[in-house]
Amino acid sequence: MSKSEVDGSDIPLEVWKFTDGKPGHEKQTDGLLHAMAERISLNVHPVAIPAKGGFRRFRHWLFGQFPDGKDLPNPDLLVGSGHRLHLAMLAARKARGGRLLVCMKPSLPLSWFDLALVPRHDHPPDTERVLRTRGALTTVRPSSDKDSQSGLFLIGGPSPHFDWSDEEVAEQVRKVILGSEEEIVDWKLTTSRRTPRAFLERLKSAELPNLTIFPVEETSSGWVDDQLARSGVAWVTEDSVSMVHEALTSGCLTGLLQLPVKARPSRVALGILDLTKKEWLTSFAKWDGGDPLRSAPPGFDEATRCAEWVVDRWFQSRGSKGSSAKTRS
Repeated sequence: MSKSEVDGSDIPLEVWKFTDGKPGHEKQTDGLLHAMAERISLNVHPVAIPAKGGFRRFRHWLFGQFPDGKDLPNPDLLVGSGHRLHLAMLAARKARGGRLLVCMKPSLPLSWFDLALVPRHDHPPDTERVLRTRGALTTVRPSSDKDSQSGLFLIGGPSPHFDWSDEEVAEQVRKVILGSEEEIVDWKLTTSRRTPRAFLERLKSAELPNLTIFPVEETSSGWVDDQLARSGVAWVTEDSVSMVHEALTSGCLTGLLQLPVKARPSRVALGILDLTKKEWLTSFAKWDGGDPLRSAPPGFDEATRCAEWVVDRWFQSRGSKGSSAKTRS
């Protein structure tokens, strides 16, 4: 137990943020920590875990060793997202203490973790070690500063859950731009690392009006967050679950560019279907048939909800964050 938990002093929470190099995983972890940092002071220490070295991590966990953290202060909280991180995080807690939180459904027994933030579509068990979320956490924050004349396309690519067609996705983009009743004069489109090059070539050859393309390789960190904060409308390919939830969290009117579902619908596909049934977003087929675009209900912000829960349950004695508090990373 750290000194601050014993005497309740208002010193920063020492956080070890475990990373595996995957942007989607890191964004979930950052979403939680950014929201926590609005409530209490944090010192965040990144701990990168390489792809190789599984046996080494197993040995460290078995013997309660974690040499990668030898120069770091003892953690109050260890947090990360990604199956590859689990053994390293367990070894670190065994060696140095702290509470262990994963932003996903772990592949190891839940009883080994202090808390797991698990999307409902993963069907987590009903236990005090699980906090169910409505999708992935995100660094995006709700925004009321929307430009109704600005729209954003977020394009994914081939995935294990959906079939992909350059032609079908490009045609949906074309119809949205040419057929939107909303008077959008500024369309932006960005891609992901999975987007086929042939898709962009097809889209560029269409010479669509008012569309500017920003390949992911040419955007900076935080670019999507900034655009979602400004855009009144967002269209997202349904393979991109994290980007769907980013658009919903930002408060955009959200449309779904549809893809053929694999023969057996996955939990991801069923999760997206649930959002359309709740009328939080509108599928392209429904929009093309005359349905309006929709948005998530007011107050939808899972990162903030989870951060409040973690702080209230474990670190309430720290008190509210003062204006001079700092988050280091």
